[in-house]
Amino acid sequence: MRGTSLSGASEKLLRAVAEELEVDVRTGTGRVVSFPEAWRDTTDFRLFISHVSKDKAVAHRFREALASYSITGFVAHYDIEPTCAWEREIERAL
Repeated sequence: MRGTSLSGASEKLLRAVAEELEVDVRTGTGRVVSFPEAWRDTTDFRLFISHVSKDKAVAHRFREALASYSITGFVAHYDIEPTCAWEREIERAL
């Protein structure tokens, strides 16, 4: 998110954020999180769109509608290739 700053945040909040992101506060290092394939080549806002199976067409239309607002939605049935490890791609999107 551009323009977002934690400069005025409390140490408690910063430590909570670091813990959530699995960042070692002593070294500033942590796990490397890679985006799912659907988000690799975009700078748009990224949104995970969760849905039940019967609503997959609605979720896909919602994804398409958001594109005009520079929002790239992730819809599992649409964005995961059948040959990909679906569980890993969903975890990356979350």
